[in-house]
Amino acid sequence: MKNAQGFTLIELIVVVSVIAILAGIVVPVVGSVLDEARNARMVSEVKTLALACIQYEKDNGYLPYRGLYGGRTTYAYAYNVYSMNRLNNLISKYLSRRIIRDPFGTAYRYWQYDRMSNMRAVMMSCGKNRRAQCWSSRLWNNRGDNIGDDYYMVFK
Repeated sequence: MKNAQGFTLIELIVVVSVIAILAGIVVPVVGSVLDEARNARMVSEVKTLALACIQYEKDNGYLPYRGLYGGRTTYAYAYNVYSMNRLNNLISKYLSRRIIRDPFGTAYRYWQYDRMSNMRAVMMSCGKNRRAQCWSSRLWNNRGDNIGDDYYMVFK
């Protein structure tokens, strides 16, 4: 009788089981690392957009206004892809690339006002759940903070 070369069914089942167990351990770890990377990118892009707006103000004497459709206004907000695209057009020379959507696929939001309070502008991301939990000036206490999974930065 010849010695058959190859693996037995039991050996194959053991190998597949070990691979499945290792995959079950690795997948959640990789998922949490990806979420942390998205959050870090979101914070970085919010700061980059805010700094571009500040640089725009230094050059022009006022923050970028969504009201540039027909002139300056006392307040402005950008909350969707279309209005963030217009904001990117205004501040494009201060950006190395267009930044319109956050890593979670939602448009960044920009709020600028002069008369309503002492704060001048806020840039924010809705975070992973894609719902704005902090789209309210009474919640903006710090220069950069989280409310829920949202991240916002108050500047100027």
